[in-house]
This record gives sequence, structure tokens and C-alpha cells, in this order.
Amino acid sequence: MISEKFTYLPQSPADERRGLFVSTAGSASIPFDSPYPPCHHPEDYQFDWKHGRVLPVYALVYITRGEGHFESRISGSLDVKAGDIMVLFPGVWHRYAPTKEIGWDEYWVGFGGDFAYRLMNKSIFSKKRPLLHVGSDEAILSDFIELTDTLQMHFSTLPVLAAAAAHRIIAHITHSCMTNQLYTEKVEKNSRLIQRAKMRMLESVCQPLNMEQLAGELGIGYSHFRHLFKRHTGLSPKSYLIDLRIERAKTLLNSTSLPVKEIACQLSFEAPYYFMRQFKQKTGMTPSQWRTYSRGMKI
Repeated sequence: MISEKFTYLPQSPADERRGLFVSTAGSASIPFDSPYPPCHHPEDYQFDWKHGRVLPVYALVYITRGEGHFESRISGSLDVKAGDIMVLFPGVWHRYAPTKEIGWDEYWVGFGGDFAYRLMNKSIFSKKRPLLHVGSDEAILSDFIELTDTLQMHFSTLPVLAAAAAHRIIAHITHSCMTNQLYTEKVEKNSRLIQRAKMRMLESVCQPLNMEQLAGELGIGYSHFRHLFKRHTGLSPKSYLIDLRIERAKTLLNSTSLPVKEIACQLSFEAPYYFMRQFKQKTGMTPSQWRTYSRGMKI
């Protein structure tokens, strides 16, 4: 059974002069295999999947459970999942609905005004990218619930309280998205840095390589570099380079007749015995045993 709670507010000239007014807020739990949307909303807000709609105001729709589909004239068709916020722009045709097999839970607020326009005129709010993923954000959900409950009351200052609550919602969404963006950018930057380090190591399999100097080339301190590298690869930089050299040694042992000592020298191991110890530790065989084994001969 569909569960809904919502309010629609008329706008006065005073509300519009304030620069931010709330026209509607509410929530709905849509079970699987239920009609959508429910058909008892005002004409300006009601729609069906076939015809879609164009709103006179902004709206934010937070999906906390389930999944579905969204489409707008500008963005095209998009999949919606729990943790997504659909950003609806005034004057832009759109439509959305949960999947019949799952349904969803939604919280929404509709708002407008000159100040609202300035709040929404930020890079994170884009008509081309109308889905924002904030995940399970307790602060944002609390804001929506508080606003919906507030609109059920009858205070003379209700429009002011509603506008303040809508402002908090927009602020929390902006903060969440910018934090996520900064984190993503940091992760991508670190990933590129580690990739550069791995390429440099691959190029230096047959050459001496000082890890502190490599960290300097990458523009970071060695301790930070070692921490990042191990977090991304599971190995220290030195262990990763040894693994690369052992893999090259396997190729040389199988494809050439070079003495083990010569291979150790070519791969910049400190001494032949150190190479043989590392090789056996990694493979369970001595280099000579590996050469015999890899060529299909009985050890």
C-alpha cells in the first residue's frame, strides 16, 4: 500500500520578495507493483510516464530505497538508485518512476525565488547531469523529514521556517557533493601518481632505482609515497620492483642460456646470492630449478 505525506503551499508576494519560497514538500513509500505517481496532486505537479511534465519551480527528490528510471529533455534516460537525488529544473520536461518489481521511497521539496536561483546556479547542479549521488546521508534525510513534518503544522511563520529548511537541504546536498567530488579527485590523482610509479619501475627493471629519488620525481615524500603505493597495490615499492625483476628473470631463464649470476647482474640485484634467495622465496625453486622446470624437463 502506498504511504504518502505531503503539503502544497500557496505563494504570496511577500514569499517571493524573500527570495526563497517552498511550494511543496512530502514523502512517499511506493511498494512494488504499485501505480506511479499517485493521482491526487495538484495539476501543476501531477504527471504520468507517457506525457511527463514541466514544473514551474525547482525540485529535489531524494530516493532512499529502491530503484527506477529518470528522463529529461536535456539529460536523456538515466537509471536511478537508492542514494540518488533527482534535480528538477523549472521549464525542463522530465519524467521518472520506480521499477514495478521493487518500488522506492522518496522525499521531495519544491522551491523557487531569486535566491533559490542563485543557490542552484552552481556547477554541481546541472541540467545535463540531473542525478546527484549522496548515498545514505543522515543529515539530508533529517532535513527532508523535518521540513515535511513542519509543513503539517499551522504557524504564521510557516513560509519562513519552510524556506530555512529548504536552504539547509540545498546546503547539505552541496556540501555532500563537493566533499565527494574532492575525494574522487584526490583518489584519481593518487591513482595516476601510482600508475606513473609503476611505469617508472617497469622501465627500471634492469637498472638501479632509488625509491626516495622516485618519490622526489613524483613530487611527494618517501613515507607518503610508500603508504600510498602499499594502499593501492598491497606491496611496498621495493617488493613490487622485486616482483617485476623476478618475472623478468623467469623469462631470461627460460629463453636464454645466461648464467644465473649474469641474470642477477642484469636485473640490478645487489648480489647473486640475494637474487637466488629472493627467487626461491617467490617461486619455491632456485633459478636453476626454474630453468629446468620451465623448459619441460624433470627436476
